[in-house]
Amino acid sequence: MRVVFLWAVPAPVREYLRTELPGWPLDFPENGFDSPELTREADAAVGWRITEEQLAAGSRLRLFQTPAAGPEWHVPLFRRFPHIPACNSHGNAHAVAESVLALLLAQAKQIAFHDRAMRAGEWRLWLDDRPSVRLEGRAIGLVGLGAINRRVAELARAFGLRPRALRRSGAGSEPGYDWIDGPRALPRLMSESDAVVVAAPLTDETRGMIGREALAAAKPGAILVNVSRGALVDEDALWDALTRGPLGGAALDVWYQYNPVPDDAGRRFPSTRPFHTLPNVTLSPHRAASPLDDVARWADIVDNLRRVDRGEAPLNRIDLERGY
Repeated sequence: MRVVFLWAVPAPVREYLRTELPGWPLDFPENGFDSPELTREADAAVGWRITEEQLAAGSRLRLFQTPAAGPEWHVPLFRRFPHIPACNSHGNAHAVAESVLALLLAQAKQIAFHDRAMRAGEWRLWLDDRPSVRLEGRAIGLVGLGAINRRVAELARAFGLRPRALRRSGAGSEPGYDWIDGPRALPRLMSESDAVVVAAPLTDETRGMIGREALAAAKPGAILVNVSRGALVDEDALWDALTRGPLGGAALDVWYQYNPVPDDAGRRFPSTRPFHTLPNVTLSPHRAASPLDDVARWADIVDNLRRVDRGEAPLNRIDLERGY
């Protein structure tokens, strides 16, 4: 089965793929990644993006596989090509979950704030006016219960945190969770959680779901961590909740403007609101899934390629009706 990769694949990943798929014709172009010629003879395409022209040219395509977890860019396109299975990947779940805990700890322990203060020569202990938050025994609310937040729950338990979660499919009971409910329980989750982690797909239903009403219900002093998509959290409402309460802080890895216009000083900020000026916010440039050359994250993609080659249905096919 001929597979074309539609981006500059790092050398360690190319080596891993060639080792796992010996004898397969694997095409790793060096440029022209949006050329329809790349898909004309391909049986499968793997890439962060694919164009309408490439799908139209790919008469043999039996699979499009994105290495990303969030498929919102692909849904409108594949609704025009529903005969080609489009699949996302959960290979980044462990890396993103580790980043969630790192961001949460950085915010709870005020690490970025104290780093900035010391670099500015502000030497003092900050024990009373800038205390840390002890996480052990506190509640962590998970918005979304896919591969990422399930791994977050595992790591959080090691710190003594008590997970509870929202999922689209509704209420249920699983060992290790205080409770699991559907989206209608968002106000309860916000009001009962000391930390809230947003790791849900961006769809028409979830866009702006963390808005003024949800944020107003937040437990005073709670920390919000967003590693999904910026648009799940209303930007203006988040700003107000951070500057006026009730949120105590936030750790943000996803943003609102990915091609920001430079200001007069040449600085580029990925939001309309100046979150970079707030001392109670930890900032991260959409890198929770790093590193991309970690070969372990590519295992489920290799598995899907093998499944399609055997004539089996691929895993993690994007539901074009639900949008993820």
